[in-house]
Amino acid sequence: MGAIDATQAIPLLTAFKGQSDFMKKTITDTVIKRSSIMALMPIVQIPTGFTWSDMESVTGQYGNPAFRALNEDFADTFSELRERQYGVKQCGDAVTIEKKIERQVPGTLRRQLMLKLGGMGRFLDDTIINGNEDTNSKQFTGLKNFPSTTRVGATSDITVNTSATTLGTAIDRLRDGIRVVNGANAIFMSDVLYDAFRSGVVKTGASVFGTSQDMFNVALPTLDGIPIYSLGNNHLGLPILPFTETNAAGSTASVYIVNLEEENGVCGISTGPIQILPHEDNLFHRDVIDFDFGLAVRTNSAARVSGFKTA
Repeated sequence: MGAIDATQAIPLLTAFKGQSDFMKKTITDTVIKRSSIMALMPIVQIPTGFTWSDMESVTGQYGNPAFRALNEDFADTFSELRERQYGVKQCGDAVTIEKKIERQVPGTLRRQLMLKLGGMGRFLDDTIINGNEDTNSKQFTGLKNFPSTTRVGATSDITVNTSATTLGTAIDRLRDGIRVVNGANAIFMSDVLYDAFRSGVVKTGASVFGTSQDMFNVALPTLDGIPIYSLGNNHLGLPILPFTETNAAGSTASVYIVNLEEENGVCGISTGPIQILPHEDNLFHRDVIDFDFGLAVRTNSAARVSGFKTA
């Protein structure tokens, strides 16, 4: 695969046409390179307000196709599409530095800003998985708590190790999740679980995983052609997908299988691009990072596959 022009290939950049080349490179080098989900997720730009209404098949049904006799009409399916509303939340960060420091060590403000933007990529990945508007009204609800996310494997736990039997059972559970998602195109798991699967496949000689490449030409394993991405730590250095879920019999972690797609899948919604808003006074530089963002999860577009342990 040849080199990819990230400014053309990354949805976070292509969703907003007004960004300068400088901002595109800054966001690519920080938010996107520190994020697995934000680098891939399509984003719908909404024109006004902080809510977005979408007509979608909330029942997950395909309709009522049937045969008919001559001079007989087909049954109408007016209820297949219904309105669902999604909210946009305000997230960001701020950098403050005394002007004296910037004069003595030029570039310090920019380095701090790059660190903040990198942390924002991990923060958004964490919220896309774990966000819960019911417990924190300032944030949007993530895949773990979204009503449209289908739960798979809630009745038993599986250990991922070098046993061909248990590894095969774990892979079967992943496939159970793939089957309930229409058009699955990404699998997200913790870096610990990611390493356990890869180690198990190598040591047992299993051949179920293929290979692919991401937009930066980094090799990725695939399952049934679907790329697998590892999620590491959030902006606080804590695992985004920790082994702290109580499933059937102990502390486990979940895997998320999604269809990242603007029309009928999982996508972001935003009022506009990431903005950096400068403010100056006599003593300090202060840059505010501001981004309005929310999450849309359509019916049958995401599955939470529960119950994974490692040896």
